[in-house]
Amino acid sequence: MDDSQEALARKRLAGAGWQVLRSVGRGASGIVFFALRDGELLAVKAFRDEERFLAQACDEVSTLRKVQELDCEHLQRLEDVFGHETQIFVATAPLTCPLSILLPLVQEPAAPAFLPAAGLQRLGRQQLGALQTLHASGLVHGDVKPSNLLWDGAHARVVLIDFGMSFHEASGPHQMAQSSGYRAPEAIDWNRSFSSAAGRACGGGMDVWGLACVLLELASGKPLCPADESVSSSQEYHAVVCQELERQLASCSLFPRGTMTLIEMDALRESFCDAMRLLLTKRCSAREALQHLFFSEAPEQGLSSVISWPLPTRMLLLEGVLCGDESDEDRQTTLQDTKEECAAFVTVSHPEHHAREADNG
Repeated sequence: MDDSQEALARKRLAGAGWQVLRSVGRGASGIVFFALRDGELLAVKAFRDEERFLAQACDEVSTLRKVQELDCEHLQRLEDVFGHETQIFVATAPLTCPLSILLPLVQEPAAPAFLPAAGLQRLGRQQLGALQTLHASGLVHGDVKPSNLLWDGAHARVVLIDFGMSFHEASGPHQMAQSSGYRAPEAIDWNRSFSSAAGRACGGGMDVWGLACVLLELASGKPLCPADESVSSSQEYHAVVCQELERQLASCSLFPRGTMTLIEMDALRESFCDAMRLLLTKRCSAREALQHLFFSEAPEQGLSSVISWPLPTRMLLLEGVLCGDESDEDRQTTLQDTKEECAAFVTVSHPEHHAREADNG
């Protein structure tokens, strides 16, 4: 959606009685705004006002209505659907903090970036439970990746959003399946045979694969899956992923210093490694994964309380203090205000000092 289409969507949304605050995301099919209606803040997606996107909008709305019936707090909830003139709008909860901000190359690349074991356990259990609920209804999300997993700081939970690539397992995908970097082997086959509809069957296993890739990337800071074009077959792709899996499991850090004994660390590390092999090598279901010790013993504390970075920006994003689309000046002002408030209670050192400490530790 280009700038002129965004301006038109803003005008139409205002004409429907909404106060548009700002845009928070843009994709091929539309743009998402934060907007107020009767004092209530919601995220409103404006679908592109073109005939070829009408069917996609209707499919996504239909899927969201089905997801709403599942009543799962970790799946995106539909608040409203409405049209103005010839454009379709969908309103959902106003979440803006995707897990992609936790990846090391997005912000402060020098920071020691990983999500420790307790955070991985909680995130994994929440989303495996959501996928189990979704798959039991016959639905497949079809695009599990960090930018589609949003942190809800007010309720200490992660919510899976964007059902634009979803499908019913009985019918299979209606378009290219999954995003590059998080594709399951069967999605590779499907995409290469998409025009003939002769691809390998796709189902809920795709979502479990995508979630496993997210968990490992949050643990290691490195993407797991190679580019599709670098492999000749799905079998080769799976073999390459399994090799990279073992390399990453051997090197990723999972524990902030001083949080547990060496024996406890070794046991939990082995449990995590076994869980990743179960998800990616043995290709278990969400229901089966939830029975694994690593996820069944997940801690109850909020995700933000077990993130190990000393640098502040990601924490402020997780807590909703920053939104991610501020100007550099506004962000620096917020960081300085936060530092001054914290200094009233504790000694606050410069973030670069923590980064050097982590590098030396």
